[in-house]
Amino acid sequence: MKTNTTKKHSPSRRDFLAVSAVAGTALGLAASQSAVAVEGEPSRGPLEPDTWRWSLEENPYVKIDSGVIICNGPGRRHRAFPTAVLLPNGELLVGFRVGSDHHLTHDGVFYTSRSTDLGRTWQTPVCLCSAPGWDVCANIAQYPDGVLPKGEPFLHALLRWYRWRTDMPKDAAWRDNPTYITTSSDFGRNWRPFTLFSDSISEVETDRGPMKFWGLQPHSYNSTLHRLSDGRVMGLFVGRGNMTVYNPAPGSGGYNDMPMAGFSDDDMKSWTYRIIADHSQGGIGYSESDSARLPSGRFVAIYGNNDGSPSFFETHSDDEGQTWAPMRQLNFKGDSPSMIQLAGGPLLAATRNGDRPGIGLVASEDQGQTWKLLKNIHDQTNWDMGYPDLVRLPDGRILCVYYTAAESQPIPKEVQDKLAATEPQRTIFKGSIRPAAFGELQSEIRGVFLDDLTA
Repeated sequence: MKTNTTKKHSPSRRDFLAVSAVAGTALGLAASQSAVAVEGEPSRGPLEPDTWRWSLEENPYVKIDSGVIICNGPGRRHRAFPTAVLLPNGELLVGFRVGSDHHLTHDGVFYTSRSTDLGRTWQTPVCLCSAPGWDVCANIAQYPDGVLPKGEPFLHALLRWYRWRTDMPKDAAWRDNPTYITTSSDFGRNWRPFTLFSDSISEVETDRGPMKFWGLQPHSYNSTLHRLSDGRVMGLFVGRGNMTVYNPAPGSGGYNDMPMAGFSDDDMKSWTYRIIADHSQGGIGYSESDSARLPSGRFVAIYGNNDGSPSFFETHSDDEGQTWAPMRQLNFKGDSPSMIQLAGGPLLAATRNGDRPGIGLVASEDQGQTWKLLKNIHDQTNWDMGYPDLVRLPDGRILCVYYTAAESQPIPKEVQDKLAATEPQRTIFKGSIRPAAFGELQSEIRGVFLDDLTA
């Protein structure tokens, strides 16, 4: 039995809104119309290797060519969670969230920026989705090597909506988290009305029968989707078995993350799932992931940001996701992986590095069984950065997009008191779950160009 989790979005039927991140004004925009440019968000230029801190060691896999700032202003904003795709027309499209802070305030907006010269310059960002009273984040078109194949029927975006709830009972989650999907047939210039991909709590069909999860989605923004030999789409998903997630009541909290492979035979309208691992394998809640298909047909998957362990874990499938090897702990730490295969065969993964703070690279020459730590293409001590995404360019180079925040500034007490009164979700973070808000971060969306030395 297949579970259809896709339906029209109906509550108050807000179409997409274009919102200026600077002025804070909203303009109505039907979802089938073009996105609207945001004034005052200038494109930025090249960033040479000697203008930022990095510690990448000399290695036989990649070397830094140059860098670029994709979006950095104006104003103190939290710009984060970028995903990128190379389109069949040769353009690059990067999507990212812009908000006041790291998922604390209900004002996150999802923008896209476009490059027509392989990432050297970037156009003014435009708003794809905003929803008043919600924090919106998203990812776009995650296909192997970050390249949208010519045969795909559309470009897609998965829109994740977040909203903190302090009015919920002790046996309920304190965070709403529905995910919507929208598609584009003109490479992201126009988008169709969105439909529900998964609700905050969804019951879906798995190989173990019907199961209920909170926040079912490809948990990592850059988790790759693959076309299988029979035409189905396969991706890595995570569902949380704890229905009281983020609830501060005694006995609540915890994630109980369940990694799954999802399969769709109707272009992402409906899905069935197969469990990859659960807590019986080491007591770990496996979380943010990416996968790569090797020439042999094997799918290699790595998992980071895991509940119960700081280390990455690996599994693989030799039958297109029907069965998976037991999880193995790897020799590096961190989260938010993006993985591709280099021209000469080795696997390359970019992560938010848990071994040395920054955006780190690791490489494997034996199909993901062992990994070499290459250190960082960006060094930063502030934890609020990362979520790299790797894209193979037509000239053979690799573009790694990520976000960085060079500084944080505490919110003045009078502003904090006002926010606490108007946005009560702020009070959730006083205590063991998370510290009080850090304040606005002057963060940037950046890209680093890597030469593939294995070509």
